[in-house]
Amino acid sequence: NNAAAFALTEALKGKNLIKSLYAVGQAGLGKLKAVFASDIPPENAPATIRRKGEGKHTLLDSGKLIQSLDFEVV
Repeated sequence: NNAAAFALTEALKGKNLIKSLYAVGQAGLGKLKAVFASDIPPENAPATIRRKGEGKHTLLDSGKLIQSLDFEVV
C-alpha cells in the first residue's frame, strides 16, 4: 500500500523511521474509520432498523467503537 511504501522509502533515505511508521498508522486508522463510516453490506436486520431507525449506517450505533480505534508504533 502507498503508506507502507512511503514509510520504507523515507526510512531508506535516512529519515525518522518512527515518524514514517506513525504516518502509516495514521493512514491505516483513517481507512479503517472510513470503512466503519461507510454503509457496507449487509444491510441492517429489521430488528436493528427498528432500534436504530431507517437509513442508519450498518456499523455505527453510539460511535464509541469508532472513537476508541487507535494504533501504536512499537
